[in-house]
Formats: sequence, structure tokens, C-alpha cells
Amino acid sequence: SALSRCQTLSSSAPAGPPAWNSSTRSNLQAMETRRLQYFVTLTAERNFARAAEWLHITQSALSQQIQRLEKDVGAQLIDRSVVPFRLTVAGERVLERARRVLREVEDFEEVSDEARSGRVGRVRVGVVHSLLYSQIPAAIQEYRSRHPGVEVDLRISPTGELYDALRLGQIEVAFVYTRAEDDDIRTDEIYRDPYVVVLPRSHKLAEEDGVHLPQLRKERLLLSPRRHSTEAYDAILGACVASGFSAHDITVERSSYIDQLGLVAAGMGVSLLPERLAGINIPGVRMLPLLSPALESRLLIARHRDVADSTRDRFALEVTRTLTNLTNAVG
Repeated sequence: SALSRCQTLSSSAPAGPPAWNSSTRSNLQAMETRRLQYFVTLTAERNFARAAEWLHITQSALSQQIQRLEKDVGAQLIDRSVVPFRLTVAGERVLERARRVLREVEDFEEVSDEARSGRVGRVRVGVVHSLLYSQIPAAIQEYRSRHPGVEVDLRISPTGELYDALRLGQIEVAFVYTRAEDDDIRTDEIYRDPYVVVLPRSHKLAEEDGVHLPQLRKERLLLSPRRHSTEAYDAILGACVASGFSAHDITVERSSYIDQLGLVAAGMGVSLLPERLAGINIPGVRMLPLLSPALESRLLIARHRDVADSTRDRFALEVTRTLTNLTNAVG
């Protein structure tokens, strides 16, 4: 670039700064960096004709721009009485600062490009507790390895609290199992996950290849509260009613999927679990495919509709892609 070409120019130390008053400083603040680039290029070439050719403008236009720069500064920058021209003391000082300003402009443009592209910044991510045992941590780790300039904070809360945090701007992204009930939150489905049946290892069905839901009709079925996943709760409850369960067969526990595994291991009942959480190793339980009816949970990524955030959007795009690829590899 013209800026790098000017680094070959040797310059003597200035005898002292020009006498710039507050009015001159104000003019300098409003000065176009384009003129500084013209000036730096001219000093590198030491010739108006060559500099104009390099800048793709006419020699007269370059001369006018340098004159306007001198007017902005309030001092003569070039001694035109000799050939080749020489920089004045003020010119030496302005050249030094012009180089610095142009380097900072380039740095600023680079940072701006990174920010616009989502390569730097901060993303606060909310996750329901059970999803810590899914592929989400691995997907987040892969994103962080690709984007070390992005700070990722993780918050673990129930679904309702995560949606409240999104509305209040306390987090940018949430991974949940159920959609929000208002239009302010955008939710996109990442994948669907069939349920498996969780039984105590000593259960009479534990050695079967799979279980039909009606086979559990006389069992104590443990469910998470509806607020944890509205859609999943309604789907499971509807399937249970259709399979002939009575009200006393269903127990709603104030606990997560993970807590229910411990309850099942203790012989307190049976449960249903999204298949991608079935890799959790809890002694004393057996997990089998749910053969019928077809019940699925949905992993969703949620964000606020009215907030523009390129870092958040890139995070959502890349983590979603990673989770999709991991899901396809497992499938």
C-alpha cells in the first residue's frame, strides 16, 4: 500500500512542533484522512507526477489537495523552492502524525470488519440444565476454538428464566426444549430427538429390545413440570391418556431429566428421556427405545427478534451447523 511505501522515506528529527492553536486542532479533527494519504504518498514518491499516477488522480488535483491540507494545518508543509521539494519542519511533524493516523484508521477498519462479521465480541448463552449432557458443550467448545476473540459466557437456568433473560437483554442466545409464548423471541429448531424409556435395571422389562408406552400403564411415570418444556409435557401427557394411564400413575417431579435418572435408579418410578441424553452413565438404570407412540423432543435455539447482533448471529449459525453435523454423524 501507499502507507507501507512511505516507510522507506528517511526523515530527520523535527526541530520542534509548529505553533498550532485550538482552532487549528479543530480543523485537524475534521480533516479527511484522504488528504493525509495523499500527503504520505507524495512524500514517499518525492515527485508530484509519480504520486498522482500512483493515486490515480491528476497532478493538479493532487497539488490542490496538498494546498488544502496546508490550509487545514495552518502551516506550509512542503518547500517548493527546491527540486526535489523538501518537507518543512511542520511537514516533518505532520508526516509523522499522518502515518500514525492512517495506521490507526487501518486498525480501526480491521476491528470494525471483525465486529461486523461476528469474529470479536461477547455472547452470553443460556442452557437448560439437562442440555449440559448433550452435544451442546462440544459445539460451543468448537466455536470458541475457531473464534478466540469472542468471549462466551454460560448461564444454566430453567426455560422460563432463560426466556425472561432474553427479554431483559441479560443473554443473547438460549438452548431450550420449548418455544416462547410471545412473538418477541425467535426460536429455530436444530433437531428432533426421540424419547427413550428409562427403567430401573431390575425392572421386568429391562431386558426387552424396546417398550411400548401402554406397557408402562401400571407404573409410576415421572415427568418434569410443564414449565420446563410445555410442548414436551403436553405431548407426553396426551400420549399417556391415550395409552390408558390414570391420573395417579403420573407424578410430576420438581426436577430435571438428570434428577429423574437418580429417582429411577432408586426404584421410585420410570421416566422418558430424549435419546441424545441417553449417554449419561447412571448406575442402576436401563434405557430402551420407546417403540410406540412416536414421541419427540425438539432442541431449539432462541434469540430476541428486535436485537441486531452480528456476533450472536454468527454464534447461532455456527453452533447450529456443528450440532447438525454431530447429529448426522451419530445418526
